[in-house]
Amino acid sequence: QKAIFYFLLVILNLPAFAQDFNICGNVKYLHVENLATTQMSNYEMTFDNVQSFSKEVNVETSGNIEKEISSGKGSTKNTEIGRKNNTPRYFYNNKSNFYFKDVFFDETMVVIEDQYTWDWKIDKETKKIGQFTAQKATVNFRGRDYIAWFTGEIPVPFGPWKFKGLPGLILEVYDTDNIFHISATQVKVGKEVNCNLLIDKDELKTPLSIIDYLAQKEKLVDAMFAQISSKLPKGSPTFKRDKNCADCG
Repeated sequence: QKAIFYFLLVILNLPAFAQDFNICGNVKYLHVENLATTQMSNYEMTFDNVQSFSKEVNVETSGNIEKEISSGKGSTKNTEIGRKNNTPRYFYNNKSNFYFKDVFFDETMVVIEDQYTWDWKIDKETKKIGQFTAQKATVNFRGRDYIAWFTGEIPVPFGPWKFKGLPGLILEVYDTDNIFHISATQVKVGKEVNCNLLIDKDELKTPLSIIDYLAQKEKLVDAMFAQISSKLPKGSPTFKRDKNCADCG
């Protein structure tokens, strides 16, 4: 079922800062993935002119949680996937590097990833998101086609997850297969916003490379399948994993 999204954009002390070099703000994003189940997570991104830091908030634990969202058109049920390790994930962009912290099968990993060259195609189409006028842009990223809506009223090149490189803050982004949808639920910009990026710089000193990170994920998945197979009745066929499945972890 298609998730229902609410956009509540709050603007505090929003000056005509397109000409102001010192931009500082905070955005809350809702991340939704529609795979075997609907997984929802919340991130809070703090940004200035040269860097952004998105941290997972309200991490759910202890297994699957079913939530019902109501609207004037009815209601829809979404299943959120909890986890035992409630260490928050994060994404950190600066001028030279991109880092992220992932929690995969309850193992925490900090990774440094090469900067990606975003080949955005900017469209003339616009729409209103809250108080902002947002403009459409499209890109192909790792085999998927994405549509983003950004606002030049906040001229910073950042957005949720790994998305960046547009001439304005990204307020919404989704893929054309309706698997991923990220939307801003609150925006604050101005002098009273606390723009201290609370990053543990020690964690960034020894990150995994993206190759080592992917290899470690493979090991964790294989270990999980081996554990499942070990619990099968004697004589049962081994539980096998389809490594060609693009969305299977």
